[in-house]
Amino acid sequence: MKKNGFNQPADILVAIGEPSLFDSYCQQLVELGYHVMLVSSGELALKYVAGHPIQLLILDAVLPDRNSLQLLREVKEQSPLVEVIFTCKEDATLLSPHALYLGAFTTLSRPFSFPQLEEAINRALGNRSRLEKMCRQLALGSMCSGCFIIGRHSLIRNLHQFIHCVANSEATVLIYGESGTGKDLVAKALHQCSYRKDQPFQVLNSAALPPELLESELFGYERGAFTGAVTTRIGLVEEAAGGTLFLDEIGEMDLSIQAKLLRFLENGEFRRIGSNILRKVKVRVVAATNRDLQQAVSEGKFREDLYYRLSIVTIQTPPLREHPCDIPLLAQHFLHLYTPLGKEKRLAEDAWQFLDAYEYPGNVRELSNMIERGILLSEGELIHAEHLQGYHDYPTLKTIPRIGMMSLDQDLTLATMERHHIQCVLQLVEGNKTQAAQQLGISISTLYRKIEEYQISDTSNGTHETLSN
Repeated sequence: MKKNGFNQPADILVAIGEPSLFDSYCQQLVELGYHVMLVSSGELALKYVAGHPIQLLILDAVLPDRNSLQLLREVKEQSPLVEVIFTCKEDATLLSPHALYLGAFTTLSRPFSFPQLEEAINRALGNRSRLEKMCRQLALGSMCSGCFIIGRHSLIRNLHQFIHCVANSEATVLIYGESGTGKDLVAKALHQCSYRKDQPFQVLNSAALPPELLESELFGYERGAFTGAVTTRIGLVEEAAGGTLFLDEIGEMDLSIQAKLLRFLENGEFRRIGSNILRKVKVRVVAATNRDLQQAVSEGKFREDLYYRLSIVTIQTPPLREHPCDIPLLAQHFLHLYTPLGKEKRLAEDAWQFLDAYEYPGNVRELSNMIERGILLSEGELIHAEHLQGYHDYPTLKTIPRIGMMSLDQDLTLATMERHHIQCVLQLVEGNKTQAAQQLGISISTLYRKIEEYQISDTSNGTHETLSN
């Protein structure tokens, strides 16, 4: 019998406009031990998802009453952990990138064989099981716990898996990433996912203190060690004994402190300032930086031996622009996190459009700040784009919006979606039809036919000429 990770049969919902196309597959899935419900409309699918804890939705592109992509977004907002397999005819494969953007696990082009379907189901349910297992091991019953790394993109799923893989290691970890990408959350997750989770987790920002204070904060000092040392102070390496010491902004650490940190990492031994006693503690060190440490080494600003000692395990936190499909999920999370109890807040359509068009140089932290600001500045239930912007005009809006958020509240046809997608690709390649055909995965002749069919025009470079000319 097929299981879902909790020793229970997996529940699968199939939503397709022509149920007869899936009857034989459903019978085979039932024989394999799955619980399968087949519905023929989007409305029935939403009602079933709301009332049943399903693990997997098989969603077809053609439904009689709802836009399938809009339905996909609603399902993911309502039940983020439900995995989705999106199916469509071969002539509608341009919808696949939209579906993946909105959180579908994978897509299948009809007609497909049952082994192909079974393989996709096994992978989707396996991924869901791994994520749920990691969440339980991280003891993160709530996404508001501060350690949950939210995201559906494969980059985030891989990050979860890698954290779980190395959490119990004794090796030092170096976390790379731009500001605002959640390096501190990765460090906390490494701690919470390990056997050290009941031991201390101490944080030191290496850029926040001058070298003389940084050393005393790190290793402690004895009474009378220097002017003002009226009592003995235990440093963070001792306070973190048995647990994790997180050194944030390690690239800003002074060279003199780097040497002392290296000695500690090599044998776990250190001396408090003003003491001759050699002390030894066992602590897992995790460091983070947004700088290129290899370049800093070549410039003489960071010790090469310390770099190699820290980077036994390296983790890269992706910038938000590399997983834009997670913006809706993150925005909803911050909305629930910051909305005061007893109040209702939701994002208006223009707010969603603004969030989709923004580049996020500050990454997830900037998105979090936007949502919190929007909640504070909006007087009613709706948060509009002007509330997210505050008193600033953001200069980093993209000229070409991503497809996945385009007016999904409207009743869009497949032709409308396809036309919009072709337009965006043509704009991205500046009207080069050969490159556009390659990006779209169609022949150049098919592209010319669709350009003529949809009467698509090129407005780049200030001109307005028909692309098919």
